[in-house]
Amino acid sequence: GIKFVLRESSDAIIVGMDSEDGGKMKMWELCTSQQSCHKIFAQSPKRKKVLSWRCTAEFSSGGTGARLCSFTTPRVSVVGGSKPACYVVAAFSDGSIQCL
Repeated sequence: GIKFVLRESSDAIIVGMDSEDGGKMKMWELCTSQQSCHKIFAQSPKRKKVLSWRCTAEFSSGGTGARLCSFTTPRVSVVGGSKPACYVVAAFSDGSIQCL
């Protein structure tokens, strides 16, 4: 599955998946970086700001091999700011629940 980390912000997502080692989740953030353009396409300036997704964190079932059953994110941010704090709660097939 895929969910936005915060409903009011679309610049971070959580992707949940199952693998041979068990359930995993990856957090991705939308980042701005400078990329240089080929001289054929470059006008002024030669470096452009480009948005790209970057994996910032990875969580797993802790080596138990348990499948990821479900995960959820908060409805609203508890703390404000340009990068508000968030948490993710995940349930696994072995009955464990992790708050990340």
